[in-house]
Amino acid sequence: MPAIAWSLLTLLSGALACLLVTRLDRTRWAVRGIVGPYFAAPALLFGFFTSSALGDMWTRQARLAALASGEASALGSLRRLALEPGAAAAGLPALVDSMAGAEAQVVSAPDDATRAAAASAAEAALYATAVKPGCFAAGSAVQAQFLASLERLRDSRHERRHLGHAHVPTAKLVMVLVLGVFTQLAIAWCHAGNTRATWLGVLLFSLSFATAMLALGADGRATAISQGPPAQAAATSTGR
Repeated sequence: MPAIAWSLLTLLSGALACLLVTRLDRTRWAVRGIVGPYFAAPALLFGFFTSSALGDMWTRQARLAALASGEASALGSLRRLALEPGAAAAGLPALVDSMAGAEAQVVSAPDDATRAAAASAAEAALYATAVKPGCFAAGSAVQAQFLASLERLRDSRHERRHLGHAHVPTAKLVMVLVLGVFTQLAIAWCHAGNTRATWLGVLLFSLSFATAMLALGADGRATAISQGPPAQAAATSTGR
């Protein structure tokens, strides 16, 4: 469901809660005597689940940024080491450029299987050349450093791709929505008999509720934003 739909749903539920309470006030089913602090019970549960979901989202985004920075650093190391005597003659600079360019294509279209296969092939070709004995004239120490950077890049990339497709589970969104609706009803009943206070109290909470659901609902579509830095890193490291 689009993020804006989750947000509008909260405003609709708030309006329905107000209508329900105000209509009941005119019938024999009118409720009186619910004190203000009562709404704190569902509100605390709502706040707990919302902060947990938002915390998971922001932690994941921070991790994605750290992985992007690590990829940029590893690509820079590979580009410099590929210019070492022997490595340049073996064609490593071109292979590093090819791998970085292929990954940039994957970032621009993460669901394209053809581009993903091309990136894997470019990475395999780089591995196959880099592990050859005597590829680096400076010796095995430089070769080991090159391979370590390549492994670091590979690990960061795989983790980033996994996290990039993660999002807030629908079950958690539904739980936040249900607890938010209960809080709206609790606020409305705490102001039963005062129509203006009912609408104003529920409206203020509903706006906060809608903002939270907008952020949580948009998290599942944050993949393209999260994967932007590695594409820039690839372009920088290859001089594009």
